[in-house]
Amino acid sequence: MGFATHLGPWLLGTVKDTTGTAAGTVRNTGPTVVAQTVKLNMVGATSATAIAVCTLPAGAHILSVVVDTLTTLSGTVTAAVLTVGTATTANLFFPSTTILTAGRQAPTLTTTQVTAYAGAASTASPNGVGIGSTDVNVVATPTFTTGSPSTAGIIQITISYLVANSDGSMFPASV
Repeated sequence: MGFATHLGPWLLGTVKDTTGTAAGTVRNTGPTVVAQTVKLNMVGATSATAIAVCTLPAGAHILSVVVDTLTTLSGTVTAAVLTVGTATTANLFFPSTTILTAGRQAPTLTTTQVTAYAGAASTASPNGVGIGSTDVNVVATPTFTTGSPSTAGIIQITISYLVANSDGSMFPASV
């Protein structure tokens, strides 16, 4: 089986255009949810050095950033945290959270991070402009307080998002 690539947002549903007010006659399409996942081997990673995760398309609305420690970090490391963001703002999408032991990491998002997921509202996109009008390179930055993961440590990062137009809009302006 091969891969297929579609450029641009997909709207899925059963009613494309509103023709009435009853269920079944009102537009019920919505944007597609997609995700990008990367596994990072932390053995040999350098503290405070950004690692490429993925590139999000312009206008994307982030739904979640999930960080899973698949293999406990071991070696001389005794404390380790991770942020997910951009080269400019390391913790833009995921705050500094411990990654030392295996399991799903559960951070508490700040207002700034929640706003970065949906973007600022505008007339063209009342639900927010998403990540902005250009693609965004996402990075993860580990910080090892003591030691380093020299023998084991696998981290998986999954970013789920809605695909939107580069201005953040999710539906055509007119039918």
